[in-house]
Amino acid sequence: RLLFDEYTETWDDANADIIALMCSTMLATMRRCEQESELNIRATRDPLTRLLNRTALHQRLGEMLAGMDPARPPIVLFADLNRFKQLNDRFGHREGDAVLCRVADAISSQVRSDDVAARMGGDEFVIVVAGDDVPVATMVSRVRASIDAALVDWPDVGVAVGAIVAEVGESPEDLLDRADRAMYDDKARSRSARSVART
Repeated sequence: RLLFDEYTETWDDANADIIALMCSTMLATMRRCEQESELNIRATRDPLTRLLNRTALHQRLGEMLAGMDPARPPIVLFADLNRFKQLNDRFGHREGDAVLCRVADAISSQVRSDDVAARMGGDEFVIVVAGDDVPVATMVSRVRASIDAALVDWPDVGVAVGAIVAEVGESPEDLLDRADRAMYDDKARSRSARSVART
């Protein structure tokens, strides 16, 4: 009771103005932080899948290469969906977007906090695995199995996955180009296997 009386005795309009100003300043700061966070998300994230976008991937990959331990180099996996365009043309972009989001979720489930998952654009995705002792073939199998499971509702859509190990002095662009070629090699092997199966 006495504490309450002391408090009310020292309260006046000036105090109220100060409190109001403090609240207003705090709200403005919170709004600015939210806006900055949203701008950062828009600048670095793919709007559909919420994975990193191409620009953010290049930046993050450059950082990983700059601090690379030659004994434990990053591994880059490049994934591309097979026959996605046909699905998109037949069922529309809404169905295509659903496929891309499902695949993005599958990829996200395979990355750790130090790894990177990104959408390059279209139906192309990249995973950068920070130095790991797991064999490359095992990583490819895990990612492929996860994506295949995500595509269970779209049996006509498949995935090609290429994987390469980063080399000292390599640029992000060169590394991604090599991973892209490895993916196309996998795609060619898949086509060849389907041709053999049909004969």
